[in-house]
Amino acid sequence: MAVKKIFLHETFMEVLQTYVFEQSDRHMKGEIDWVPYGHEITICPEPITFLSKLDDYSNNQKECLAEFKKMAASFRCVKIEKRPNAFWFNTTKKGINLRPGMNPQDEPAPVQMGDTAVHGLMAGQTGSGKSVLLNNLIFNLLAEYPPWELELYLADFKKVEFSRYMNKFETPHISACAATSEIRYVISMIRYMVECMNARERLFARLGFQKLSDLRDSRELAEFAPLVLPRMLLIVDEFQQMFLDASPKEGEQIRDMLTAIVKKGRATGLHILFASQEMSNTLSRSDLSNFKIRFALNCNVGVSMDVIGNNGATHIQKGTVIYNTSDGTSETNILYKVPYVETEASDEEEYSYFEEFLAHMVQFQQMFAFSKAQKFYQEDLQSPFSRKDRQIIFESRNPGKYDHLLVKRTPLALEEILEHIREYRKDTLSNNPNYFDILTLGDYVTFSNLKYDIQTLFLEYGRNKNILAVSPHIEDLAYLEKLFSYNFATSPRREITGVDYRHMIYSFQTSIRGLFSLEKATGQNKSVTNPDELEELRYPLEKRQMIYHLCQEYNTPYEFAIANFRTNLANVRRSISAAQAEQMEEEAVVILNKLFGELTLEELPEVCRRIQEDEEAGKVEKVIAGNLMVMYTYQKNPIQAFPPTVIWLIGIDSVERIPEWLFSIMKNALELNLLFIVMANSEFDQIRQMAKCCDYLFAGGNQSVIYDRLQMQYTKKEADSIVLDLNIRSMEENRSFKKYKCSFGKMKAPAVPFDELLG
Repeated sequence: MAVKKIFLHETFMEVLQTYVFEQSDRHMKGEIDWVPYGHEITICPEPITFLSKLDDYSNNQKECLAEFKKMAASFRCVKIEKRPNAFWFNTTKKGINLRPGMNPQDEPAPVQMGDTAVHGLMAGQTGSGKSVLLNNLIFNLLAEYPPWELELYLADFKKVEFSRYMNKFETPHISACAATSEIRYVISMIRYMVECMNARERLFARLGFQKLSDLRDSRELAEFAPLVLPRMLLIVDEFQQMFLDASPKEGEQIRDMLTAIVKKGRATGLHILFASQEMSNTLSRSDLSNFKIRFALNCNVGVSMDVIGNNGATHIQKGTVIYNTSDGTSETNILYKVPYVETEASDEEEYSYFEEFLAHMVQFQQMFAFSKAQKFYQEDLQSPFSRKDRQIIFESRNPGKYDHLLVKRTPLALEEILEHIREYRKDTLSNNPNYFDILTLGDYVTFSNLKYDIQTLFLEYGRNKNILAVSPHIEDLAYLEKLFSYNFATSPRREITGVDYRHMIYSFQTSIRGLFSLEKATGQNKSVTNPDELEELRYPLEKRQMIYHLCQEYNTPYEFAIANFRTNLANVRRSISAAQAEQMEEEAVVILNKLFGELTLEELPEVCRRIQEDEEAGKVEKVIAGNLMVMYTYQKNPIQAFPPTVIWLIGIDSVERIPEWLFSIMKNALELNLLFIVMANSEFDQIRQMAKCCDYLFAGGNQSVIYDRLQMQYTKKEADSIVLDLNIRSMEENRSFKKYKCSFGKMKAPAVPFDELLG
């Protein structure tokens, strides 16, 4: 039996070149709008970046157009002198050509994605060749269009197929690639596209255009011609998985955004291509009906009927695909033969055909000195905590001819980031009294068009501005201890105020202490480890609270001393009679008037020193003298009187009953320059009461009950996820970030070595 010959993409490319360049009538049919090589093109940035500059002219189309022209004069220009071989010949002015392969006439004729058929669906069972078809479609897009004409946004829930386009070579057409099951990243990527779409729509309306091609063909903008605003194409593999991974709330968000693109994508140049094994439980039938382009690989009757409207895909061979314009009749089925893109290199070759093709794209990009922001999200990839934790993401196995084009990713360590932002942090804290400090947390789990997506947290002064972290994984809590303590250790606060952070550690969970030494990280000699000793924290905190309020209200030593005594007396009135209290106050007034009545602030230190050294001085006088020194320091420099202090309450879920006095002090703690960091390994009875005292809520793990108790949005994720979630209650804002890569010792339950002992 003869072996069936595989139809290779390399062969298809030869046919395509002949088809395009030897049949010039293609241009007349609208299939090709030639790229104007030999000229200079003007690249229009996404309107989302500059639309606000037109707000003052939004009611006057003529003025708006004039202002846009002024901005266009500063847009980036690219010289395109010569076409790179037979590639990059077409523009996306009128639409996008999808070339699935060879049609029944043995022509690589396109399926046109434009004003009539805006979006597309693809379905096929496991092993039917979806990946082969997707690679073929993407490769043909890369070959036909230059990267300034087309922006690809790829989402791959299998994490493998689409990552090939960014792993070794950064394919210039790809603006974002999400090789992840992290649904939040994909949602944020789609949200960004929707925001771009809305900004384009508003720009067109202000300039008097109906659609993308009007902008590009405008006579009013002829001086910038050709003016290029690229089309955007979102391709999602395993589309159905996106809805399976999403929570109900996230599923609704996805449907709303995709519905918006379906309705407005035609005019603004946004297109969607979804691939999956089936389409059930995804979008509504009315939304799916707007996906006019339908591809069906081998599949069962139900899927074939859903996708192309007939059962034609139930018996087709692997390596072929049926295209239908969604009218549902078998007579309109068109069978394409799909070329195969080789992804594996032979023993004699350095690179596979797949890799060499992408290398050529990078070479062409460099030839035109064209570049754009590109994002590649891999959920398992972590930036290092310190320089010594760094690893090169890719190292060439053997020297090869394309090695100079390979991606060399060397992610910045947290240690380096904090060094780079030190001056910014210093200036911000110096000039803005509203901030207690600025913490750097980790890489975002959401998409942005910025090069560096690093999550920060501006700790604000105010009521209930503490931190609460809850995770069933002690590694998460140990990590947050390390993260927060390192941020505090590298803070420029000492340069600004002359005062370092102080730390008080109450750590009630042995397992966390076994993973990370918070005492060593903060320079403390000891910590409190018995939950019953939490009560010992009450006196110093209430004393600090009392002295702070006295310092704010009284300016002279005598007034402060009298008020200090009366405050202390009020605390003991229940244990003495009214007559005793009155007598004590009369005696104190005489003594305090004698000691401090005529005393100036400058004389205070010497007098207080003598009182402290006087063996005959009473306890009350000595206590008040000590407090007066705090008042004196406060008058000179408030930050030295009440130094910034972090109170760590680790394992608060080990405390049988959290006392009310603690909640009371926590509410206004930052007023006293106190920051509470509270951590728990599980939910606890008073978790909601504690959360009300904390504006910054951190959660880890995948126990939805913890998120419910904290009233945080829950997203499905793996139990060992490297992602932590943050909710800022005062802003009603949910954030997520990756942990930096660092190692902790693994805690194991002890076991008796019976084999060794019983030999």
